[in-house]
Amino acid sequence: MKERISQLAKGEIFREKAEIQFVPLSLEETVPAGGIWRRELILSSRNQVKIRGLVYSTNPHVVLKNCQFSGFKGRLEYEVSAVRTEPGRQIAGAFQFISDSGEFEVPYCFLVEAEGVPGMTVPDTLDEFVKLAEQDFDRAQRIFASRTFTELPFMKNGRYRALYEGLCSSGQEDIALEEFLTGLDQKDAAIVRLADDRMEIPHPQEIVQSRLILERSCWGGLRMKLSADAPFIHLGAQTVTQRDFIGNRAQIPFEILPDKLHSGKNCGRIICSGPGGRLVYEIHILPEQGEETEGGEPLRSELLMVSRLFLDLQAGVYDRMQTLGKLEEALERLEERGNESEIFRLLLAWIYLEQERPEAAEEQLMLAQDAVLDARVDQVESYAFYLYLRARFNQNEEQMATTARIIRKYYEEWGQTLPLLLLLAEADQELKENSSLLLAMMKDLYGCGCRSPFLYGRACRLLTEDTGLIRVMDNFELQCLLYGARKNLLNRETAGKAAALAAYEKHWRPGYFRLLDKLYLEYQGQEILSAACQMLIRGGKTSPGYFPWYQKAVEADLPVTSLYEYYLYALPEDWKEPLPQNVLLYFSYRHELDAQSREVLYENVLQHHRPDSSVYRAYRDQMERFALEQLLQGRISSRLAPLYKKIVQLDMVDERLAGVLPDLLFSRKITCRQEGMHRVLVRYPQLRTEFSGVLRGGSCCIPVYTEDAEILLEDDRGLVYCHVPYESEALLEEPALVKRCEELAPWNLMLALRRCGEMLRRPLGEKDLEQAFFLLGQAELHPAFAAELTEKVVHYCCMNQITSPALEDFLLAQDGKSLSRAGKGELVETLIQAGQSEAAYQLLKRYDEIQIREARLLALADALIRERAYQKDEEILKLCGSLYEKGQTNRSVLEYLCMYSCGRSTEMRRLLKTALESHAQTYELEERLLSQMLFSGEEDGLEEVYGCYRRNRPEADLLVQAYLAVQSHRYVTGKAQAQEEWIMEVEALSRAGDGFLADICHGALLSWYAGQPELSEDQEALCGRYLEELCRKGMILACYQNFAGRFALPDAIAGRVILQRQAEPGKRLFLRCRIGGSRNVWQEVAELPEVYPGIYARALILFADEELEYDVFQEEEGRERVLEAACSCRGIPAASGDESRFGRINRMAAASGRDQENLLRKQMIELEASDRLVGQLFPVLE
Repeated sequence: MKERISQLAKGEIFREKAEIQFVPLSLEETVPAGGIWRRELILSSRNQVKIRGLVYSTNPHVVLKNCQFSGFKGRLEYEVSAVRTEPGRQIAGAFQFISDSGEFEVPYCFLVEAEGVPGMTVPDTLDEFVKLAEQDFDRAQRIFASRTFTELPFMKNGRYRALYEGLCSSGQEDIALEEFLTGLDQKDAAIVRLADDRMEIPHPQEIVQSRLILERSCWGGLRMKLSADAPFIHLGAQTVTQRDFIGNRAQIPFEILPDKLHSGKNCGRIICSGPGGRLVYEIHILPEQGEETEGGEPLRSELLMVSRLFLDLQAGVYDRMQTLGKLEEALERLEERGNESEIFRLLLAWIYLEQERPEAAEEQLMLAQDAVLDARVDQVESYAFYLYLRARFNQNEEQMATTARIIRKYYEEWGQTLPLLLLLAEADQELKENSSLLLAMMKDLYGCGCRSPFLYGRACRLLTEDTGLIRVMDNFELQCLLYGARKNLLNRETAGKAAALAAYEKHWRPGYFRLLDKLYLEYQGQEILSAACQMLIRGGKTSPGYFPWYQKAVEADLPVTSLYEYYLYALPEDWKEPLPQNVLLYFSYRHELDAQSREVLYENVLQHHRPDSSVYRAYRDQMERFALEQLLQGRISSRLAPLYKKIVQLDMVDERLAGVLPDLLFSRKITCRQEGMHRVLVRYPQLRTEFSGVLRGGSCCIPVYTEDAEILLEDDRGLVYCHVPYESEALLEEPALVKRCEELAPWNLMLALRRCGEMLRRPLGEKDLEQAFFLLGQAELHPAFAAELTEKVVHYCCMNQITSPALEDFLLAQDGKSLSRAGKGELVETLIQAGQSEAAYQLLKRYDEIQIREARLLALADALIRERAYQKDEEILKLCGSLYEKGQTNRSVLEYLCMYSCGRSTEMRRLLKTALESHAQTYELEERLLSQMLFSGEEDGLEEVYGCYRRNRPEADLLVQAYLAVQSHRYVTGKAQAQEEWIMEVEALSRAGDGFLADICHGALLSWYAGQPELSEDQEALCGRYLEELCRKGMILACYQNFAGRFALPDAIAGRVILQRQAEPGKRLFLRCRIGGSRNVWQEVAELPEVYPGIYARALILFADEELEYDVFQEEEGRERVLEAACSCRGIPAASGDESRFGRINRMAAASGRDQENLLRKQMIELEASDRLVGQLFPVLE
């Protein structure tokens, strides 16, 4: 800029202007909220003329990286800041270019959209969001899961926000969105059902592909887990979501794998588990054709029947002869089917011996003899059985003894097996007489892994026949007795012995208890009942399923240690009967109970005994002590609630009790009967904390203080639901106690929240401020609610102009981040009226689009300017500029703007005018503005600005030179009229004669002199001096010919006609001249020289009676371009005092034209005499 001013001061006015083009021409774009985005603007010169200048941005959100540019092409980088701009708003303004080719403006407009959903229209209302979810659930889910969802307008509702935050804690957005819409009653829950619940196919040979068809009731989000309980079912997916549905129908592929099927009928299930419960799809695979089934009496069934009959025979539960007959029939059927075997023949022989049919037995033994003897090495059990039957048939004791020795040898050497042991027990006389030894051998066999019912049955018979053998209750004895109990093989004596041994058990044994349970069911003995209760107590069994045992023992008044305690522990929840007197009497003296059992006890006393009864009086003191203990611990349950109602009186409540009592007074019992629910969650819109309680037995007690609290349920997978049905019951509603707690514990957060809910529904009062300040000081408060409450407080203080030290501390602690635009504005206004201008300024810098009354902003700007002693600050400058545009200014603001403001010349000129009218100091605004206008060539209002500048700067400087040169050029070229003020200034400076002014200024002065009717002597002298000087420099102007006849002109122009034209500098202009009325008279082409950049002039000799016709043309690339055509001018009449040769000849021509021959002759004689005298006085040197 300084360089250009210097050029102007030297008179270099004309400069070729660049033809500037911008890419893009206008800037319209969308930018995400919350960030700073870099962009660029490219400017270039179409005509390859260098560009120089400055650029400014009118919007503070758009910041240029560099404000200067120079060159043929430039890349202007800028940043668009959407950090402090709300989604949906526009960042609009323009780039203002101040260049040596003029001033330009490029507008811009950036639309700020919500972050995280680029290119996506964000709904403003809940109805719009629901409509979007119905049309495109996945898109709605992305918005729902974005970080900015809570910033949407409709999410300012506290209930919506609490529900959203509670549901999103599970991390399953699709389920959370479905629950959110369902919980707000915006849609029905999507219920899924099976199109068909059963599939039955024949046994496949290849993989069968099929589909599970699911149908849902309406659109919505869902997530169900798929599982199969059979290995032959292979599922194509493990979960089902809303994406699997086309319309309201989903097809889930699955396969039947034949290699995983077993013989016979195969059954399996596909289970769909979800929030609505379980859906079961049954799959039945029929057996292959021809495969034997149970209904067709297969071999397997016959063998099973034989085994059962032998067990029945061993147990003796049926008639022995009938059982033997059935066994015979079963074995014969097997033989008829072709299943001939030596073991079947041996079994038939045994049956015939038992039936005392020796002939038939001998026949079977003979049939089996050869096969058994041939295989006696490999099948020792069959051989041993044959020897036993042969000895028995022969009824030979010596042979039987030999057989026993052989079987014992096999048993000891070939392996301990149950058949050999059973044969040995029948053949060996020693074992028959020594039951204890036989039982020990059986126990050893059990220890080796034998679990045959034949073993249990034979051992049970021994124990029943001789109860003295029951010395311990190891696993073997226990299994044998359990088998005997199932088969009714035991007797009362055996049961008593088994119960007696229970007293020696130190730990819980489930099998032993099952034995006692069966024994008591059979024999109803008190010793068995006592043993069972002792076993339960040792195992710590307190579930209601064991209560009948304790109840019977109490009714029987059995002396079992801790019986009464466990009676209470196991008491069912729905028990409504009064407790037995012996239990009540026992606990009236003993108090070694846990809190839960005491709840049960005291609740029963309160329900079934009047206050004046002896039982009630016996328990009164301990009930009061217990109630107070539980109160101070903050415990509540459905059993404690009636106890509290009876015990706690208004006068008992002190500050300590008031601190814990509110949680109990607002507790509710939440009961949910849906399977899989694990926890109850309570969300308050006012708090960031989530409260939870575990569901035990389907119920939970949890405080619910406010009506707008959201009660949610969480399942065992961590998914949260709001539409799962539940029941809510208030446990302890005591308004008088609530009021007492509010008086004694005003610091209780939850009570304060209740009062605050009422406070927010009405205009605030001065008494509400203390309560509001208390709440806002709590860390647990939700930021959104804190912002709502803060906004309410700030609004009240702003409207009522309330200030106090406490309020100032509160205001200074606010950052305003979560407040609305109006709230931020009121916070700033309140800080301003409290005199905290610096804090208000910092907030204003952070949130510059907030709504503030202009008068308050003006007061803030004024205070900041004065406090900072007019030091430059961009943010304050923007604030002052904004106020100025709105017409809100004062002297301080105007002076600050005059000191630092920049922009287009029209805006700065308007600012200067406003400042002058307000009598504000303009500082250097005139100088900066004048420099800018001269630099950019802006002419509108230039004189005005220069006048202001000269009033403050009386001494002439470079700017004065430049301004006078510009104005002189405009005047000389006919673009402007001369103003006397600057002409007089040029005249005064020209008198100095020190070369301060450019030649164009002197030319303008001469041009002005030429138009004046009279000149003073000084002016004539000045005129003659500069006329001579300029002519010597070749700067000939058309106005010079106006001086003819007034004083002597330089020879270069004396008596000449001066033709002057304006054109672009550096061009070649020509004249095509014609003297006279005919084109054929005379014709000449002469160049029109450039006497000053852009000014072309030529002095021509033209006598008074001559007329010159001419065309002006320019040569361009070898072609002529006519600038002016058919122009004409006449010669200048000779002045009476002009004694030059041209003047004498011009007068002679005039006399000739008037037919004055005498005068012409005289003038010719005088001219000749003058020429002779000159020749004599000034001879020509050779």
